[in-house]
Amino acid sequence: MTVNTTPVETNYTGNASATVFALTFAFAANAHVKVYLGGVLQGSGYSITGAGNPSGGTLTFSAAPGSGVAIKARRVTPLTQEIDVVNNATVFASSLETGLDYALMRQQEEAFDRVQLGITFAIDAAAVDADAAAAAASAASALASENAAEADRVATAADRVQTGLDRVQTGADVATAASILASRQPLDADLTAIAALTSAADRVPYATGAGTWALATLTSFARTLLATANNSAFLAALGQIASSALDFINAGAGAVTRTVQAKLRDIVNVRDFGATGDGTTDDAAAIRAAIAAASGRTLYFPTPASSYLCNSSLGTLSSVRLLGDGRRVCTIKKNYSGGSPFITMNDSSEIEGLRIDLSGNTGITGLGVYIANGQGNQRIAATQLLNGDTSCLYFQKDGGSNFTAYDLQAYCFTASNPAVEIEDVSTSGCPRSFVNFSSGGNKSFKLGGANNLFVSNSPIFDVDFSANNYDVCFANCRMAGSSGYTVRGSGSIMGGGIGPAMTIASGAAWNINPAYTNSTITDNSGGTSIIHQHNIVSYTPVWTAGGAAVTLGTGGSIVGRYSRSGKLVTAKFRILPGTGPTIPAGKWEITLPVPTAADLPQAVGTGKYTTGGGAFYRINGYVPATGTAVTLERDTSGEITGTSPSATGNGAGVWFQITYET
Repeated sequence: MTVNTTPVETNYTGNASATVFALTFAFAANAHVKVYLGGVLQGSGYSITGAGNPSGGTLTFSAAPGSGVAIKARRVTPLTQEIDVVNNATVFASSLETGLDYALMRQQEEAFDRVQLGITFAIDAAAVDADAAAAAASAASALASENAAEADRVATAADRVQTGLDRVQTGADVATAASILASRQPLDADLTAIAALTSAADRVPYATGAGTWALATLTSFARTLLATANNSAFLAALGQIASSALDFINAGAGAVTRTVQAKLRDIVNVRDFGATGDGTTDDAAAIRAAIAAASGRTLYFPTPASSYLCNSSLGTLSSVRLLGDGRRVCTIKKNYSGGSPFITMNDSSEIEGLRIDLSGNTGITGLGVYIANGQGNQRIAATQLLNGDTSCLYFQKDGGSNFTAYDLQAYCFTASNPAVEIEDVSTSGCPRSFVNFSSGGNKSFKLGGANNLFVSNSPIFDVDFSANNYDVCFANCRMAGSSGYTVRGSGSIMGGGIGPAMTIASGAAWNINPAYTNSTITDNSGGTSIIHQHNIVSYTPVWTAGGAAVTLGTGGSIVGRYSRSGKLVTAKFRILPGTGPTIPAGKWEITLPVPTAADLPQAVGTGKYTTGGGAFYRINGYVPATGTAVTLERDTSGEITGTSPSATGNGAGVWFQITYET
């Protein structure tokens, strides 16, 4: 093989489709070609052809290199000498040519590396070239003659070639070059781009893209930083940079640049004003200062190590939102008795994600959260108000218009004291709403002068109603309690359920339509309330004749039951006189479970009456416009008495059902 090309490597850039690339340099064996992708030596995934071809060969990948990936094929001829020339033996030209090829290819590779690395070697290249030229001339002469003398000359020439090869193989400069090359990054697009830059004082290179570099000017401040000896000196040289001098821009289209200082001031942090949250330091003054600074913004309470202890009031919130990390982990604790309310909520103030411990369980007294007259649009969410004294949340009569509480848990330390109390005076409409409210099994509300109060989806436990509360609505609430309810004022209970007995007070105007009731609802409103009681309720009717009580006699019985749907009541009763009843003269009347309150008498009801002798009669009844009993009649013959239609005695009976308007 002749070596008539000088390159030792070929470079390409992948395009994600091409797999075959020409090798423009000669190589003796396919294994002498090293392949790199992106500067990384490859061990597989390709094949080489063309060993021994002076014009080069072909590199074929099994998968196309990706777009922009640097491809490099480099010839690395082994630093070995495999020709063994024996004195007086025949030397073939191909053997000599192979040795010369190896020597020349290694020289080409060495020269290429010296150019790339800028290294100058002290190898006597002229001597090597002279030896190679002499060897070639001797080899040509030896081939022309086969006599012994010429053979000696060939041997002598071979020895000279061997000497030259050994000088290249064992030269100290070559070993040094191999060591240097082993620790250097292979030439790639980045090194090529850097090498093309024109250096100058105070200029540093930086990447502008894949395989592209440029120079930047090093400022005097940067030189000072680079000259520092350690981290402490670096920080001292850096100094403090004001947040007002630093820019901040959020991610996303349309974001505008602001200063870091402006960004950090979006939310005020109580820690910035000295609050510790260690449970022993009095944080009240620090929190008050933070509240004053946070007007119109959010005041953030990070999760404390213990609690934010407060030995005095936190003052008044006006257009401030108190925000904690969650009511289970972020506690503000009241630690004083009497005096001003712990927190006063004025217009457009909010509390969220906090646990406010009013510490009634340690004897602390006084108001918790207070909302004064004329202040509205407050909001409390995902918050606990616990261990209150007389109440956790107190409204003056007109305070809290458009107040909203969502997911509020509130309860007093004393179970009989209400979690929420509204001043008990008559007032105009002041809408307030509670959604997902809970009082933890203690008294929920003392309604006072509540007007337009809406409570929904909440487990309610004990409510003190007042004649001053109007338009109160409990929707989808479970009405539980330690004793029965006495309902006053006006409002509605829709859906949900009622556990204990409930009595509607005289004059109260309520629409009560629960999904279920576990006890009785007694309507003493006088017809101003509408009750839907879906279960059947037992009652004991009273039987009178001529206005006097009837004695049923031995073995006699009277039973009744009823249900109610709005203004309509359906009742039924059964009377079975026993032996020796006492029935005074006069018409029979049976008391109703709910008084009537209609504007006209009602002819309602149907039933049957049997005498002691077994005679059967169809009966009906009527109730007056206002009254408590139904009068029984027989067809058109008039009212039933103890003697009409016949004497009543043992074996007689009355079965009657009536539906009437209350």
